[in-house]
Amino acid sequence: MRGAVATGWVLALLATGCTGSGSGADASAPQQALPAGPVTSAPDQWAPPADCNGVGNLCWNCGSGATCQLLGNVCVPTPSGPPANRNEQTPYCLARVCMTYEQASCFCTGEAGAFYTACQEGPGSAAGLCASAGASCLSQSCCDGMICEKDSPTTSTCYQACSKSTDCASGCCTDLYDDGHMECASMAACTNPCAKRGGACQQKSDCCAGECLTVNPDGGPPYSCYPYCTGPTDCDGGCCGPITGEDASACTPCQ
Repeated sequence: MRGAVATGWVLALLATGCTGSGSGADASAPQQALPAGPVTSAPDQWAPPADCNGVGNLCWNCGSGATCQLLGNVCVPTPSGPPANRNEQTPYCLARVCMTYEQASCFCTGEAGAFYTACQEGPGSAAGLCASAGASCLSQSCCDGMICEKDSPTTSTCYQACSKSTDCASGCCTDLYDDGHMECASMAACTNPCAKRGGACQQKSDCCAGECLTVNPDGGPPYSCYPYCTGPTDCDGGCCGPITGEDASACTPCQ
């Protein structure tokens, strides 16, 4: 099969650094040594102590135990020494600072938590034990409430699962890849929905999944959306054929 004019998807991946510091810390200070053994588990939910001493507030209201992190305008724990990397004591990295479970619980249940996706996804996400929304799920499972979607022959990405538009910050809940899974997407995906498999298209970005292709030997129209496949079992009709000029295959009309 031959492809129409292709347009690449650009995925914005949300990354959180863990070696930064609050506004008053010395970035050149030596980092704490990592304890032996990786962080392998995290609690299911956040559980803040009775007094968070300002951690998790916005910068105008930092308390005695918090320092304003200018990047994000949020209150993070005041460091007692050099800033820590992610380790067994401080595995929860948010706002460029790595924290203990209690500190992160304060941060994520306070005003600051509303601005950090990892806070809503839970301790496992903040500890780097699962992939967050927008992150690759090729080598790591998605966090709870996420769906791993194959968005190209070589990439897979986590999306927030949903059942209605109010579940999504964007206000758009749709079957983005035409596979029966509902996930949060940009509002453009709802106002200008993609073409389902077999639907008419002019370029790759018109399709919910796969490529915009033609089965005409001369490479001319009509063009339709065909999902990627790795073998016959991936296709409803049981036919998976190579795409001309690409190292990929797509479900094809068996005739």
